[in-house]
Amino acid sequence: MAENVALVLVKPALEAAADRVREYLRNTRSESTYKAYASDWKDFER
Repeated sequence: MAENVALVLVKPALEAAADRVREYLRNTRSESTYKAYASDWKDFER
């Protein structure tokens, strides 16, 4: 039971850290780069 409580307490901290990582990764490239990747992927799927 105590293990479950510890996991519940850690989960919000891990989610917050994951959110910060996702935001960092989103900001590593410009918006135009993401648009170009999306366009290239659409071409690839055809």
